[in-house]
Amino acid sequence: MRNAIDRLVEDLIQESMSKGDFDNLPGKGKPLKHTLHNPYIDSVTQKLNEVLINNGFTPDWIQLEKEIRSEKIRLKSRLEEIRSQFGKQPLSESDSSKWASETSNLRDDVSQLNSKINKYNLLVPVLLKQMVHFRLQTEAAKILESGKFKLDSRCKDFNVNKKPNDYPPNASGLRGFFDMFSDMFRG
Repeated sequence: MRNAIDRLVEDLIQESMSKGDFDNLPGKGKPLKHTLHNPYIDSVTQKLNEVLINNGFTPDWIQLEKEIRSEKIRLKSRLEEIRSQFGKQPLSESDSSKWASETSNLRDDVSQLNSKINKYNLLVPVLLKQMVHFRLQTEAAKILESGKFKLDSRCKDFNVNKKPNDYPPNASGLRGFFDMFSDMFRG
Protein backbone atom coordinates (compact mmCIF):
# COMPACT_ATOMS: atom_id res chain seq x y z
CA MET A 1 0.00 0.00 0.00
CA ARG A 2 2.80 2.39 0.98
CA ASN A 3 4.66 1.84 -2.31
CA ALA A 4 1.48 2.56 -4.26
CA ILE A 5 1.03 5.95 -2.56
CA ASP A 6 4.71 6.85 -3.05
CA ARG A 7 4.49 5.95 -6.70
CA LEU A 8 1.26 7.95 -7.19
CA VAL A 9 2.83 11.04 -5.58
CA GLU A 10 5.98 10.67 -7.65
CA ASP A 11 3.91 10.38 -10.85
CA LEU A 12 1.92 13.54 -9.96
CA ILE A 13 5.15 15.46 -9.30
CA GLN A 14 6.66 14.34 -12.61
CA GLU A 15 3.45 15.27 -14.48
CA SER A 16 3.39 18.75 -12.89
CA MET A 17 7.06 19.28 -13.74
CA SER A 18 6.46 18.38 -17.39
CA LYS A 19 3.55 20.87 -17.54
CA GLY A 20 5.81 23.59 -16.10
CA ASP A 21 3.83 24.12 -12.90
CA PHE A 22 7.08 24.60 -10.92
CA ASP A 23 8.65 27.11 -13.34
CA ASN A 24 7.16 30.29 -11.82
CA LEU A 25 7.86 29.65 -8.13
CA PRO A 26 9.26 32.58 -6.12
CA GLY A 27 12.98 32.28 -5.42
CA LYS A 28 13.61 29.97 -8.38
CA GLY A 29 17.34 29.62 -9.01
CA LYS A 30 18.27 31.08 -5.62
CA PRO A 31 19.66 29.09 -2.69
CA LEU A 32 17.20 28.03 -0.05
CA LYS A 33 17.22 29.98 3.19
CA HIS A 34 18.76 27.71 5.78
CA THR A 35 17.27 28.28 9.19
CA LEU A 36 18.28 26.14 12.08
CA HIS A 37 15.23 24.71 13.70
CA ASN A 38 15.39 22.96 17.01
CA PRO A 39 12.84 20.13 16.90
CA TYR A 40 12.51 20.22 20.69
CA ILE A 41 11.06 23.73 20.93
CA ASP A 42 7.86 25.15 19.51
CA SER A 43 7.78 27.67 16.66
CA VAL A 44 6.86 30.62 18.96
CA THR A 45 9.95 30.05 21.12
CA GLN A 46 12.05 29.65 17.97
CA LYS A 47 10.78 32.98 16.62
CA LEU A 48 11.39 34.73 19.95
CA ASN A 49 14.95 33.41 19.98
CA GLU A 50 15.50 34.72 16.44
CA VAL A 51 14.23 38.18 17.43
CA LEU A 52 16.47 38.27 20.51
CA ILE A 53 19.56 37.14 18.59
CA ASN A 54 18.94 39.59 15.74
CA ASN A 55 18.74 42.44 18.28
CA GLY A 56 22.04 41.61 19.96
CA PHE A 57 20.80 39.77 23.04
CA THR A 58 23.16 37.18 24.49
CA PRO A 59 22.18 34.79 27.25
CA ASP A 60 23.60 35.30 30.74
CA TRP A 61 25.69 32.14 30.58
CA ILE A 62 27.52 33.37 27.46
CA GLN A 63 28.26 36.72 29.12
CA LEU A 64 29.46 34.89 32.23
CA GLU A 65 31.69 32.63 30.14
CA LYS A 66 33.40 35.67 28.59
CA GLU A 67 33.88 37.27 32.02
CA ILE A 68 35.29 34.05 33.48
CA ARG A 69 37.76 33.57 30.65
CA SER A 70 39.03 37.15 30.87
CA GLU A 71 39.29 36.91 34.67
CA LYS A 72 41.32 33.70 34.40
CA ILE A 73 43.68 35.40 31.95
CA ARG A 74 44.00 38.39 34.28
CA LEU A 75 44.80 36.18 37.30
CA LYS A 76 47.40 34.16 35.39
CA SER A 77 49.00 37.37 34.12
CA ARG A 78 49.10 38.71 37.67
CA LEU A 79 50.77 35.50 38.89
CA GLU A 80 53.36 35.78 36.08
CA GLU A 81 53.96 39.42 37.02
CA ILE A 82 54.51 38.43 40.66
CA ARG A 83 56.82 35.58 39.58
CA SER A 84 58.98 37.96 37.58
CA GLN A 85 59.91 39.74 40.84
CA PHE A 86 61.72 36.69 42.19
CA GLY A 87 64.88 34.87 41.22
CA LYS A 88 65.49 31.44 39.79
CA GLN A 89 64.19 28.25 41.46
CA PRO A 90 64.65 27.15 44.19
CA LEU A 91 63.55 30.33 45.91
CA SER A 92 65.27 31.49 49.05
CA GLU A 93 63.33 31.20 52.29
CA SER A 94 62.44 34.91 52.31
CA ASP A 95 61.44 34.86 48.62
CA SER A 96 59.39 31.74 49.22
CA SER A 97 57.44 33.40 52.03
CA LYS A 98 56.97 36.57 49.92
CA TRP A 99 55.69 34.39 47.02
CA ALA A 100 53.22 32.67 49.34
CA SER A 101 52.08 36.03 50.72
CA GLU A 102 51.64 37.57 47.26
CA THR A 103 49.69 34.60 45.92
CA SER A 104 47.47 34.49 49.01
CA ASN A 105 46.53 38.13 48.30
CA LEU A 106 44.74 36.82 45.20
CA ARG A 107 42.43 34.51 47.18
CA ASP A 108 39.53 36.98 47.25
CA ASP A 109 39.71 37.39 43.46
CA VAL A 110 39.81 33.62 43.01
CA SER A 111 36.85 33.21 45.37
CA GLN A 112 34.81 35.69 43.30
CA LEU A 113 35.86 33.92 40.10
CA ASN A 114 34.83 30.54 41.48
CA SER A 115 31.44 32.00 42.50
CA LYS A 116 30.96 33.11 38.89
CA ILE A 117 31.93 29.61 37.75
CA ASN A 118 29.30 28.12 40.09
CA LYS A 119 26.64 30.46 38.66
CA TYR A 120 27.77 29.67 35.12
CA ASN A 121 27.53 25.92 35.76
CA LEU A 122 23.94 26.36 36.93
CA LEU A 123 22.97 28.41 33.87
CA VAL A 124 24.81 26.67 31.03
CA PRO A 125 22.39 24.43 29.11
CA VAL A 126 25.01 21.91 27.96
CA LEU A 127 26.74 19.69 30.51
CA LEU A 128 29.92 19.51 28.43
CA LYS A 129 30.41 23.28 28.68
CA GLN A 130 30.63 23.31 32.47
CA MET A 131 33.85 24.62 34.02
CA VAL A 132 36.00 23.53 36.92
CA HIS A 133 37.07 25.92 39.66
CA PHE A 134 40.23 27.97 39.30
CA ARG A 135 42.80 26.40 41.62
CA LEU A 136 45.12 29.13 42.81
CA GLN A 137 47.70 26.79 44.34
CA THR A 138 47.93 24.65 41.19
CA GLU A 139 48.27 27.64 38.86
CA ALA A 140 50.76 29.32 41.19
CA ALA A 141 52.88 26.16 41.31
CA LYS A 142 52.89 25.90 37.49
CA ILE A 143 53.91 29.52 37.07
CA LEU A 144 56.53 29.29 39.82
CA GLU A 145 58.16 26.35 37.99
CA SER A 146 57.92 27.57 34.41
CA GLY A 147 57.45 31.33 34.68
CA LYS A 148 59.93 34.08 33.86
CA PHE A 149 62.12 35.13 36.73
CA LYS A 150 64.22 38.12 37.63
CA LEU A 151 67.79 37.89 36.35
CA ASP A 152 70.71 38.47 38.67
CA SER A 153 71.96 42.07 38.56
CA ARG A 154 75.23 40.81 37.05
CA CYS A 155 73.25 39.49 34.07
CA LYS A 156 71.32 42.68 33.33
CA ASP A 157 72.98 43.25 29.93
CA PHE A 158 72.57 39.68 28.75
CA ASN A 159 70.65 39.49 25.51
CA VAL A 160 68.61 36.28 25.46
CA ASN A 161 67.79 36.79 21.78
CA LYS A 162 71.43 36.77 20.74
CA LYS A 163 72.56 33.50 19.17
CA PRO A 164 76.11 32.09 19.25
CA ASN A 165 76.51 32.91 15.54
CA ASP A 166 75.92 36.60 16.32
CA TYR A 167 79.32 36.87 18.03
CA PRO A 168 82.33 37.86 15.89
CA PRO A 169 84.96 35.21 15.20
CA ASN A 170 88.13 35.25 17.30
CA ALA A 171 91.74 34.93 16.03
CA SER A 172 91.29 31.24 15.21
CA GLY A 173 88.23 32.03 13.13
CA LEU A 174 85.84 30.40 15.61
CA ARG A 175 83.11 32.21 17.41
CA GLY A 176 84.16 32.61 21.00
CA PHE A 177 82.34 30.49 23.52
CA PHE A 178 83.39 32.84 26.27
CA ASP A 179 82.37 35.91 24.24
CA MET A 180 78.78 34.78 24.57
CA PHE A 181 79.05 34.47 28.35
CA SER A 182 80.90 37.74 28.74
CA ASP A 183 77.64 39.51 27.86
CA MET A 184 75.93 37.73 30.72
CA PHE A 185 78.36 38.86 33.39
CA ARG A 186 79.30 42.29 32.14
CA GLY A 187 79.01 45.04 34.70
